[in-house]
Amino acid sequence: MKQHLPPGSVPRQERTQFYPEQFGLNGLRELVHVRFTDACLPIGDHIHPDAIELCYITKGSQIYAAKESRHRVNAGMVYLAYPNEHHSTDALQQEKDVELYYIIIDTVNNTDLFLGLSANDGRRLAAQLNGLNRCFYAGMELKRRFDEMIALFRQQPEGFELLLRCHVCLMIHELVLASRNLQPAFTPDILQALQYIEDHLTDAPLNISDMAVHVHLSAPHFKQKFRSQTGLPPAAYQQKRRIELSLELLVSGFSVTQTAHTLGFSSSQHFATTFRRYVGMTPREWKKSHQLRPAIEKEM
Repeated sequence: MKQHLPPGSVPRQERTQFYPEQFGLNGLRELVHVRFTDACLPIGDHIHPDAIELCYITKGSQIYAAKESRHRVNAGMVYLAYPNEHHSTDALQQEKDVELYYIIIDTVNNTDLFLGLSANDGRRLAAQLNGLNRCFYAGMELKRRFDEMIALFRQQPEGFELLLRCHVCLMIHELVLASRNLQPAFTPDILQALQYIEDHLTDAPLNISDMAVHVHLSAPHFKQKFRSQTGLPPAAYQQKRRIELSLELLVSGFSVTQTAHTLGFSSSQHFATTFRRYVGMTPREWKKSHQLRPAIEKEM
């Protein structure tokens, strides 16, 4: 089902949402596909009672936070919030052009009826989901699995409930394998480029040619390869990292002017304009409302 918006409002996302429990998939509360057509406000701290939330990014990049850590989740990666665990998207807005899927699954209650399977199979699959790693690379092939499940909901051919159950079980199996294998999210050359960006966050922004030369790739090949693995073009990734670092500087005591100068912005106004586009408020507003937060854990 599509998201319904108030008359006259401007949609910021294209959202498709289904409730599989209605079709006998006990425990699978929601299956959702979202495309952000514009930047949206951050998702505040919340929980899902007795259920995990599993988010799979297929385009772009997003920050997720839970407990004492934050993770940057890029295209092809999965992020998991465990049952009854407080989590959010932290301070940064949900980015424009991000595409993701998420499912909310009760893995605590009535697991002997989980997904309409036998008691033993249901309990085993629920336990496997609860045992998944927090954040891992699953690849882009998983997107087809989600798209096939959504197509079944839309078309509802004869016997689609059984087909859907098969797809969900296969999806869980694929997630378990990906979580165990811990396949690197980045090839060595892109990992080298990411480190190069990190080493120069406080300098003037790098251009694509410099980054490409550093990792011995042509500029077009580097740009395509970087985006396919991180979900963002090199320049956009670099800008986002500068804003993320600015959050840490501001809460550590840097003034807005000092932060802008440290990160190589041409002026405080330029920094404030860029900051607001990513965070949804001015640097001074953010500085007043936030305390020291843990550094982002980089999944590389």
